[in-house]
Amino acid sequence: MMEEQGRNILADLLKKALRFFGRCTLNVSKKAGHKAINNFKETGHKSVKSLVKMGRDLELSEEIKSKDYLKEICHKCKKQGLAFAIQKTDDGYRILYQRKDSAVLSNIIRNIIGKEVKTKRSIKEVFNSVSKIKRKQTNVSRKTPVKHREVNAR
Repeated sequence: MMEEQGRNILADLLKKALRFFGRCTLNVSKKAGHKAINNFKETGHKSVKSLVKMGRDLELSEEIKSKDYLKEICHKCKKQGLAFAIQKTDDGYRILYQRKDSAVLSNIIRNIIGKEVKTKRSIKEVFNSVSKIKRKQTNVSRKTPVKHREVNAR
């Protein structure tokens, strides 16, 4: 029991030291430091297997059908520092996350699905809108300019 606790404490210290020295090392050992840091990364997008290996309580989110929504949600989750994985289903996608982050993730999903995700417009839509504007400008009746009259001084 004491050995396991000692190993856990030592592992945590090594993780912290690798993170600290990974930022401060020379360029020669930069790749080795980043590999070690990436292996201990606890937040952001992870594989399902690595999330399960972390051994925490996991939950699945509701179905997300749009890939645009999924991109926005992943971006916000990375900003918040959540560890999550994406599972593809028949109808869409589901997010696997830790139970302790359920309130944060549900808030993110509610906010993103509540607002409209801006999708890219096709070239045809842009061309049609520009041509409509041009037609409106040509159809507007042009006013004849009013000549300025001279005002007599009193």
